[in-house]
Amino acid sequence: CMGCTEEAVLERSSGLNTFEMEIKQSFPTVAPTVKSDKFDLVANGKKCPFRGGTRLFRTDFYQPHTRMECYEICYNTPDCHYFSLGEGDDLSDKEKGICMGCTEEAVLDRSSGLNTFEMEIKQSFPTVAPTVKSDKFDLVANGKKCPFRGGT
Repeated sequence: CMGCTEEAVLERSSGLNTFEMEIKQSFPTVAPTVKSDKFDLVANGKKCPFRGGTRLFRTDFYQPHTRMECYEICYNTPDCHYFSLGEGDDLSDKEKGICMGCTEEAVLDRSSGLNTFEMEIKQSFPTVAPTVKSDKFDLVANGKKCPFRGGT
């Protein structure tokens, strides 16, 4: 007895017959499908791109992370909108649990075994001060300060 997928192209073989399953068992997905209010799955088999300047970080090989750990890294990274996580059974040991984050502008790359999630809850980071025009002060110089001694 041997099995194959419905996409298989059958080959000639004397003495063997092929049958189609009428009743099929449902198996769980590779990655747990537990819903989170902090992030949503947006793509299976895709990851934050290497090129294009939208990837913000990638963790080291052989240091696996959970979904929540990867979420936390993205949460603590300014401009992180998506995170990708190595969850596939077909990944090498060095790639399992690898985590990467990217910006909202990222165009995801195909990558078997990696899944990408969109951040639903993001941290607000302070902006460079001041960002608001004021009638009480004007910016006169960047990267400069008043003198320590003897200045006016």
